[in-house]
Amino acid sequence: MVNSDGSISQAMGLESCITAPARGRSVTFPYRDAMRCPIHVDDIAEVVARVSAAEKPAHRMYNTGGHMISMGELATMVQGFLPEAVCNYLLRLGWGHGDDEFIDRAQAIEWFDLAGVGRAPARFDLKKLENVNGHYMRLADDARLVALVTPRIAAAIGRDLTAADQDLLLRSMSGLKIRAKNINELADSAIFYLRTRPIPMDERAASLLTPEAGDLLAQVHRDLVALDSWTTQSTEAAVRAIAESRELGLGKLAQPLRAAVSGSTTSPGIFEVLEQLGREESLGRIADAIQLAKGKQ
Repeated sequence: MVNSDGSISQAMGLESCITAPARGRSVTFPYRDAMRCPIHVDDIAEVVARVSAAEKPAHRMYNTGGHMISMGELATMVQGFLPEAVCNYLLRLGWGHGDDEFIDRAQAIEWFDLAGVGRAPARFDLKKLENVNGHYMRLADDARLVALVTPRIAAAIGRDLTAADQDLLLRSMSGLKIRAKNINELADSAIFYLRTRPIPMDERAASLLTPEAGDLLAQVHRDLVALDSWTTQSTEAAVRAIAESRELGLGKLAQPLRAAVSGSTTSPGIFEVLEQLGREESLGRIADAIQLAKGKQ
Protein backbone atom coordinates (compact mmCIF):
# COMPACT_ATOMS: atom_id res chain seq x y z
CA MET A 1 0.00 0.00 0.00
CA VAL A 2 1.11 3.59 -0.61
CA ASN A 3 0.76 5.89 2.37
CA SER A 4 -0.09 9.58 2.22
CA ASP A 5 3.50 10.53 3.01
CA GLY A 6 4.68 8.59 -0.04
CA SER A 7 6.13 5.68 1.85
CA ILE A 8 5.23 2.13 0.88
CA SER A 9 4.14 -0.55 3.31
CA GLN A 10 3.51 -4.14 2.44
CA ALA A 11 1.62 -5.30 5.49
CA MET A 12 -0.78 -7.10 3.21
CA GLY A 13 -0.25 -8.59 -0.21
CA LEU A 14 -1.94 -6.75 -3.07
CA GLU A 15 -3.16 -10.06 -4.47
CA SER A 16 -5.12 -10.67 -1.26
CA CYS A 17 -6.91 -7.35 -1.68
CA ILE A 18 -8.03 -8.50 -5.12
CA THR A 19 -8.72 -12.19 -4.72
CA ALA A 20 -10.43 -12.24 -1.33
CA PRO A 21 -13.36 -9.95 -2.32
CA ALA A 22 -13.68 -11.87 -5.60
CA ARG A 23 -14.25 -15.00 -3.52
CA GLY A 24 -16.82 -13.31 -1.34
CA ARG A 25 -14.54 -12.84 1.67
CA SER A 26 -13.86 -9.58 3.46
CA VAL A 27 -10.38 -8.10 3.63
CA THR A 28 -8.91 -7.34 7.05
CA PHE A 29 -6.02 -4.91 7.31
CA PRO A 30 -3.61 -5.59 10.18
CA TYR A 31 -3.32 -1.99 11.34
CA ARG A 32 -5.76 0.80 12.02
CA ASP A 33 -4.03 3.75 10.48
CA ALA A 34 -5.62 6.94 9.23
CA MET A 35 -2.65 7.42 6.96
CA ARG A 36 -3.79 4.54 4.77
CA CYS A 37 -6.85 4.61 2.54
CA PRO A 38 -7.66 1.34 0.77
CA ILE A 39 -10.15 1.74 -2.09
CA HIS A 40 -11.68 -0.82 -4.40
CA VAL A 41 -10.82 -0.62 -8.08
CA ASP A 42 -14.52 -0.40 -9.00
CA ASP A 43 -14.84 2.69 -6.81
CA ILE A 44 -11.82 4.25 -8.50
CA ALA A 45 -13.39 3.59 -11.90
CA GLU A 46 -16.62 5.22 -10.77
CA VAL A 47 -14.79 8.31 -9.52
CA VAL A 48 -12.85 8.65 -12.79
CA ALA A 49 -16.05 8.29 -14.81
CA ARG A 50 -17.90 10.93 -12.77
CA VAL A 51 -15.00 13.39 -12.90
CA SER A 52 -14.52 12.89 -16.64
CA ALA A 53 -18.22 13.42 -17.36
CA ALA A 54 -18.58 16.51 -15.18
CA GLU A 55 -19.13 19.78 -17.04
CA LYS A 56 -17.08 21.79 -14.57
CA PRO A 57 -14.75 19.58 -12.54
CA ALA A 58 -13.61 21.15 -9.30
CA HIS A 59 -9.96 20.14 -9.49
CA ARG A 60 -7.25 20.69 -12.08
CA MET A 61 -5.67 17.34 -12.67
CA TYR A 62 -3.76 17.13 -15.95
CA ASN A 63 -0.77 19.03 -17.23
CA THR A 64 0.07 19.49 -20.92
CA GLY A 65 3.38 21.18 -20.34
CA GLY A 66 2.39 24.58 -19.02
CA HIS A 67 -1.36 24.58 -19.58
CA MET A 68 -3.47 23.03 -16.83
CA ILE A 69 -6.64 21.21 -17.90
CA SER A 70 -9.12 19.11 -15.99
CA MET A 71 -10.09 15.53 -16.70
CA GLY A 72 -13.49 16.85 -17.79
CA GLU A 73 -11.92 19.20 -20.31
CA LEU A 74 -9.73 16.37 -21.54
CA ALA A 75 -12.82 14.18 -21.97
CA THR A 76 -14.49 16.94 -24.01
CA MET A 77 -11.40 17.23 -26.21
CA VAL A 78 -11.30 13.57 -27.11
CA GLN A 79 -15.01 13.35 -27.94
CA GLY A 80 -14.14 14.41 -31.46
CA PHE A 81 -11.50 11.71 -31.91
CA LEU A 82 -11.86 8.16 -33.15
CA PRO A 83 -11.40 5.51 -30.43
CA GLU A 84 -8.63 3.76 -32.34
CA ALA A 85 -6.73 7.06 -32.57
CA VAL A 86 -7.04 7.69 -28.83
CA CYS A 87 -5.89 4.14 -28.06
CA ASN A 88 -2.92 4.52 -30.41
CA TYR A 89 -1.97 7.86 -28.89
CA LEU A 90 -2.27 6.73 -25.26
CA LEU A 91 -0.29 3.60 -26.05
CA ARG A 92 2.54 5.67 -27.52
CA LEU A 93 2.62 7.95 -24.47
CA GLY A 94 4.22 5.21 -22.41
CA TRP A 95 5.45 2.61 -24.87
CA GLY A 96 7.07 2.46 -28.27
CA HIS A 97 8.01 0.05 -31.03
CA GLY A 98 10.97 1.51 -32.86
CA ASP A 99 9.93 4.44 -35.03
CA ASP A 100 6.36 3.19 -35.57
CA GLU A 101 3.96 6.05 -34.90
CA PHE A 102 0.70 4.44 -35.99
CA ILE A 103 0.00 1.16 -34.21
CA ASP A 104 -3.40 -0.47 -34.42
CA ARG A 105 -4.83 -2.78 -31.77
CA ALA A 106 -3.74 -6.01 -33.47
CA GLN A 107 -0.18 -4.76 -33.89
CA ALA A 108 -0.07 -3.56 -30.27
CA ILE A 109 -1.09 -6.99 -29.01
CA GLU A 110 1.48 -8.68 -31.21
CA TRP A 111 4.37 -6.30 -30.50
CA PHE A 112 3.93 -5.29 -26.86
CA ASP A 113 6.73 -6.09 -24.46
CA LEU A 114 8.08 -4.47 -21.31
CA ALA A 115 11.31 -3.50 -23.02
CA GLY A 116 9.41 -0.86 -24.98
CA VAL A 117 7.96 0.86 -21.89
CA GLY A 118 9.37 4.36 -21.49
CA ARG A 119 10.82 5.72 -18.27
CA ALA A 120 10.23 9.42 -18.89
CA PRO A 121 6.95 10.95 -17.70
CA ALA A 122 4.35 11.33 -20.45
CA ARG A 123 2.94 14.68 -21.51
CA PHE A 124 -0.35 15.23 -23.31
CA ASP A 125 0.15 16.88 -26.70
CA LEU A 126 -3.07 17.77 -28.51
CA LYS A 127 -1.35 18.39 -31.85
CA LYS A 128 0.16 14.92 -31.83
CA LEU A 129 -3.23 13.42 -31.01
CA GLU A 130 -4.76 15.39 -33.91
CA ASN A 131 -2.08 14.05 -36.23
CA VAL A 132 -2.78 10.46 -35.16
CA ASN A 133 -6.51 11.02 -35.45
CA GLY A 134 -6.16 12.49 -38.94
CA HIS A 135 -4.37 9.32 -40.00
CA TYR A 136 -7.19 7.09 -38.75
CA MET A 137 -9.89 9.37 -40.18
CA ARG A 138 -8.39 9.03 -43.65
CA LEU A 139 -8.52 5.26 -43.24
CA ALA A 140 -12.04 5.22 -41.79
CA ASP A 141 -15.05 3.98 -43.72
CA ASP A 142 -16.98 6.92 -45.22
CA ALA A 143 -20.36 5.59 -44.04
CA ARG A 144 -19.05 5.40 -40.47
CA LEU A 145 -17.90 9.02 -40.61
CA VAL A 146 -21.27 10.12 -42.00
CA ALA A 147 -22.97 8.45 -39.04
CA LEU A 148 -20.64 10.27 -36.64
CA VAL A 149 -21.14 13.75 -38.12
CA THR A 150 -24.90 13.43 -38.72
CA PRO A 151 -26.06 14.37 -35.18
CA ARG A 152 -23.54 17.23 -35.00
CA ILE A 153 -24.71 18.68 -38.32
CA ALA A 154 -28.37 18.22 -37.42
CA ALA A 155 -27.82 20.19 -34.21
CA ALA A 156 -26.03 22.96 -36.12
CA ILE A 157 -28.64 23.41 -38.85
CA GLY A 158 -31.64 22.80 -36.63
CA ARG A 159 -33.25 19.91 -38.49
CA ASP A 160 -32.91 16.19 -39.00
CA LEU A 161 -30.94 15.05 -42.02
CA THR A 162 -32.87 13.36 -44.81
CA ALA A 163 -31.73 10.27 -46.68
CA ALA A 164 -30.75 12.56 -49.57
CA ASP A 165 -28.67 14.68 -47.19
CA GLN A 166 -26.81 11.65 -45.92
CA ASP A 167 -26.26 10.39 -49.45
CA LEU A 168 -24.74 13.77 -50.36
CA LEU A 169 -22.43 13.57 -47.34
CA LEU A 170 -21.43 10.03 -48.25
CA ARG A 171 -20.55 11.03 -51.82
CA SER A 172 -18.56 14.02 -50.54
CA MET A 173 -16.81 12.38 -47.59
CA SER A 174 -13.64 11.32 -49.42
CA GLY A 175 -12.87 14.98 -50.14
CA LEU A 176 -13.89 16.20 -46.69
CA LYS A 177 -12.07 13.76 -44.42
CA ILE A 178 -8.58 14.39 -45.77
CA ARG A 179 -8.64 17.95 -44.39
CA ALA A 180 -10.24 17.49 -40.96
CA LYS A 181 -8.30 16.85 -37.74
CA ASN A 182 -11.27 15.52 -35.77
CA ILE A 183 -14.96 14.68 -36.06
CA ASN A 184 -16.08 18.13 -34.95
CA GLU A 185 -13.99 19.79 -37.66
CA LEU A 186 -15.30 17.28 -40.16
CA ALA A 187 -18.89 18.16 -39.29
CA ASP A 188 -18.16 21.89 -39.50
CA SER A 189 -16.54 21.52 -42.90
CA ALA A 190 -19.47 19.50 -44.27
CA ILE A 191 -22.30 21.76 -43.12
CA PHE A 192 -22.17 24.02 -46.18
CA TYR A 193 -23.38 21.16 -48.39
CA LEU A 194 -26.69 21.12 -46.50
CA ARG A 195 -27.28 24.84 -45.98
CA THR A 196 -30.48 26.36 -47.36
CA ARG A 197 -30.12 29.19 -49.87
CA PRO A 198 -29.06 31.89 -49.58
CA ILE A 199 -26.21 30.28 -47.64
CA PRO A 200 -24.47 32.29 -44.89
CA MET A 201 -21.07 33.76 -45.70
CA ASP A 202 -18.20 34.04 -43.29
CA GLU A 203 -16.36 37.36 -43.20
CA ARG A 204 -13.46 36.34 -45.41
CA ALA A 205 -15.73 34.81 -48.05
CA ALA A 206 -17.97 37.87 -48.13
CA SER A 207 -14.93 40.10 -48.63
CA LEU A 208 -14.10 38.22 -51.85
CA LEU A 209 -17.46 39.01 -53.42
CA THR A 210 -16.55 42.42 -54.76
CA PRO A 211 -18.33 44.04 -57.73
CA GLU A 212 -15.43 42.88 -59.93
CA ALA A 213 -15.82 39.32 -58.64
CA GLY A 214 -19.53 39.60 -59.33
CA ASP A 215 -18.80 40.32 -63.01
CA LEU A 216 -16.53 37.26 -63.19
CA LEU A 217 -19.15 35.08 -61.52
CA ALA A 218 -21.78 36.33 -63.97
CA GLN A 219 -19.72 34.97 -66.88
CA VAL A 220 -19.05 31.74 -64.96
CA HIS A 221 -22.80 31.38 -64.41
CA ARG A 222 -23.58 31.92 -68.11
CA ASP A 223 -20.98 29.41 -69.29
CA LEU A 224 -21.92 26.78 -66.73
CA VAL A 225 -25.60 27.05 -67.65
CA ALA A 226 -24.65 26.13 -71.22
CA LEU A 227 -22.89 22.89 -70.24
CA ASP A 228 -24.38 19.68 -71.56
CA SER A 229 -22.94 17.58 -68.74
CA TRP A 230 -22.28 18.51 -65.11
CA THR A 231 -19.08 16.85 -63.91
CA THR A 232 -15.90 17.83 -62.12
CA GLN A 233 -14.07 17.79 -65.44
CA SER A 234 -16.63 19.75 -67.48
CA THR A 235 -17.06 22.55 -64.93
CA GLU A 236 -13.29 22.90 -64.49
CA ALA A 237 -12.77 23.10 -68.25
CA ALA A 238 -15.40 25.84 -68.54
CA VAL A 239 -13.93 27.95 -65.74
CA ARG A 240 -10.37 27.48 -67.04
CA ALA A 241 -11.51 28.67 -70.46
CA ILE A 242 -12.90 31.86 -68.90
CA ALA A 243 -9.66 32.46 -66.99
CA GLU A 244 -7.59 32.02 -70.15
CA SER A 245 -9.84 34.30 -72.18
CA ARG A 246 -9.42 37.02 -69.57
CA GLU A 247 -5.72 36.28 -69.07
CA LEU A 248 -6.27 35.54 -65.38
CA GLY A 249 -4.90 32.86 -63.12
CA LEU A 250 -7.43 30.18 -62.23
CA GLY A 251 -7.37 31.28 -58.60
CA LYS A 252 -8.88 34.66 -59.53
CA LEU A 253 -12.06 32.80 -60.46
CA ALA A 254 -11.82 29.80 -58.16
CA GLN A 255 -11.69 31.80 -54.92
CA PRO A 256 -14.87 33.88 -55.43
CA LEU A 257 -16.52 30.77 -56.88
CA ARG A 258 -15.62 28.83 -53.72
CA ALA A 259 -16.99 31.65 -51.58
CA ALA A 260 -20.19 31.64 -53.62
CA VAL A 261 -20.95 27.94 -53.31
CA SER A 262 -19.53 27.17 -49.84
CA GLY A 263 -19.75 30.44 -47.93
CA SER A 264 -16.10 29.98 -46.95
CA THR A 265 -12.59 30.35 -48.31
CA THR A 266 -11.79 26.69 -47.58
CA SER A 267 -13.50 23.62 -48.98
CA PRO A 268 -12.73 20.45 -50.90
CA GLY A 269 -11.78 20.99 -54.56
CA ILE A 270 -14.22 23.55 -55.90
CA PHE A 271 -15.09 21.59 -59.04
CA GLU A 272 -15.69 18.48 -56.98
CA VAL A 273 -18.02 20.58 -54.81
CA LEU A 274 -19.94 21.75 -57.88
CA GLU A 275 -20.46 18.17 -59.00
CA GLN A 276 -21.64 17.00 -55.59
CA LEU A 277 -24.02 19.94 -55.10
CA GLY A 278 -25.48 19.41 -58.56
CA ARG A 279 -26.33 21.80 -61.38
CA GLU A 280 -29.42 23.47 -59.91
CA GLU A 281 -28.07 24.10 -56.41
CA SER A 282 -24.67 25.26 -57.67
CA LEU A 283 -26.10 27.71 -60.17
CA GLY A 284 -28.56 29.00 -57.58
CA ARG A 285 -25.78 29.71 -55.09
CA ILE A 286 -23.68 31.45 -57.73
CA ALA A 287 -26.67 33.62 -58.66
CA ASP A 288 -27.16 34.55 -54.99
CA ALA A 289 -23.49 35.55 -54.74
CA ILE A 290 -23.77 37.71 -57.86
CA GLN A 291 -26.63 39.62 -56.28
CA LEU A 292 -24.64 40.03 -53.08
CA ALA A 293 -21.67 41.42 -55.03
CA LYS A 294 -23.88 43.82 -56.98
CA GLY A 295 -25.23 45.16 -53.71
CA LYS A 296 -21.74 46.44 -52.88
CA GLN A 297 -21.60 48.78 -55.87
